[in-house]
Amino acid sequence: MLLGSLTIFSLLTWTLAASVSTLYQFSDKGTFIDNLVIRQNGHILLTRIDVPQVWSVDPDTHVGTLVHDFSYDNSTITSCFGIAEVHPGSDIFAVITGSFDSSSFSSIPGSFEVWKLDVSGDETEALPLVSIPEAKALSAVIKFGDLLLIADSPDGAIWRVNLRTNEYAKAIVHESMLPAPNAPPMGINGIRVRNGFLYYASTTRQEFRRVAISSNGEATGPFEIIASGIALDNFDLDVDGTAYMATNAENSITKISLDGKVETVAGGKSSRELPGPTSCVLKGKMLYVGTNGGLTEPVDGVFTEQGKVAIIKLP
Repeated sequence: MLLGSLTIFSLLTWTLAASVSTLYQFSDKGTFIDNLVIRQNGHILLTRIDVPQVWSVDPDTHVGTLVHDFSYDNSTITSCFGIAEVHPGSDIFAVITGSFDSSSFSSIPGSFEVWKLDVSGDETEALPLVSIPEAKALSAVIKFGDLLLIADSPDGAIWRVNLRTNEYAKAIVHESMLPAPNAPPMGINGIRVRNGFLYYASTTRQEFRRVAISSNGEATGPFEIIASGIALDNFDLDVDGTAYMATNAENSITKISLDGKVETVAGGKSSRELPGPTSCVLKGKMLYVGTNGGLTEPVDGVFTEQGKVAIIKLP
């Protein structure tokens, strides 16, 4: 099912004027930020793929600090992926961990877990929430009612975890969430929920879709295409369902309207402004962006830099 004038707009892009600045940049190349979330106090928590760590960035002081290193809990954990607050204002977060090789972009099935990271007190506490050994490669996670919904990219599935019981199961399995045929194992990636719809980015299929879901996280309607033929990674949604999308190897942030119109907000294929943007989170007119510095694909084949958190002031 198509939305509005998708068949026209998905082939066209517009460019918006937005200012970009660096909030915090790591000192070493090879830093790969995967996901961001904003705490109640305005600090940004970020997960890293290159090491199994969660960091905090203070937007006022521009200082980044290590919050937790999961290798101290389990030496087999190599990477952190999705992060989501389990209750609004609680400062308790669900963090996805697993064993992953960012150089070959391959994961070890059976290694993926959900942890509870509590940063509400003076001391950070990390406790295992649930292991999902059947998962192939978990990535983004969101809170939805009493559930966590988690994307499994190679498996083309959404897992649900009941936060009251810790029981887990597959909630949705659909062809559109699978990797494209003869492509790397990157299917469903970023996910969000707004107004009863699950929005998702299918990376190698280059499709941005949504589907109505029940309170149990199961699909109840058609899998609608919003836009296609574009680069997709993690994203955030405005209140009206407009998406701000990180494009990773395209080195840009795009805005995707529900009618399928695609606009470049910042950066570009040959731009060194935002090399390798992997995720973004919206707060008012401020868009916070995490990058991998061009590790996935160097800008113009040559330029990489340290991963960073950037701020885009939207017009």
